[in-house]
Amino acid sequence: MFDDPAFYWIVMAGLAVGVALLTWWQDFDGIRSDREYQHRTRKRERLTGAEFFTRFYAESGIPAELVVAFRDFHAGYWGEEPALLRPEDDLFRVHAGADCAGWAAEVQTRFGVVVPERVPPELWAVVPVHEPTFDTVLRYIRAVRDLQRAAEPRAAPDPVK
Repeated sequence: MFDDPAFYWIVMAGLAVGVALLTWWQDFDGIRSDREYQHRTRKRERLTGAEFFTRFYAESGIPAELVVAFRDFHAGYWGEEPALLRPEDDLFRVHAGADCAGWAAEVQTRFGVVVPERVPPELWAVVPVHEPTFDTVLRYIRAVRDLQRAAEPRAAPDPVK
């Protein structure tokens, strides 16, 4: 059986099919994610910043200015259209292989939030998902800003005369 040349051809064909399936299944450098994202967004309704906020974040307690500013920044940084972005979109996966250090530096400059490589334990309740969708990152930025505000020293009350 093992001496038969047909056996080697069958093994080689099986390996080729396995490699092809593995390549198709894996998302090397976001190639498949980018194609899927472009296909999904092609038929989406375009939303203005106000429409986006009203539809997805009106009841969230997140300020409209933060939602719209972060939407415009996040989509613009990755070269996508802000009007087509949705909370469940993961542009980090779509642009896998891209350097995120520039994105993190820009977030720190624009929004005053340091983006660590790992989410600190005190924010796990706010950001429970380990997928950096637009919604998850926006909620993280809001939570960090709230923590920073809470940690700011408050001015002492004026003494009563």
